Amino acid sequence: MKPGKFVIPLMLLLFLGATACQAAECPIEVKVSQREGLKIIAIVDTVTIQDVKVNRGNTKVDGLGSLPETLKFGTEKKFIVFTSLDALKEVEVQTNLGNWAFKF
Repeated sequence: MKPGKFVIPLMLLLFLGATACQAAECPIEVKVSQREGLKIIAIVDTVTIQDVKVNRGNTKVDGLGSLPETLKFGTEKKFIVFTSLDALKEVEVQTNLGNWAFKF
């Protein structure tokens, strides 16, 4: 098998993104990667992240002590998640604009 056949699947394993709402409604994007952990990115002018739960609260998340945190459009908040990418199934983000669930 040629080495090039592994590039796309490997890239998919290194970076996962999910969305749970239509772009016109949801104020955030959630992205997960092995290198950067869990990232929440603001896609509205301002949004306040109030809480984050991973796998319905069953997975430890580092960085919650700095919440609430207000993000401006295009800025991000990073968290360390203590689980493998395979075991990460759901991220719930509570914001001042509502609660949003992202499934992977």
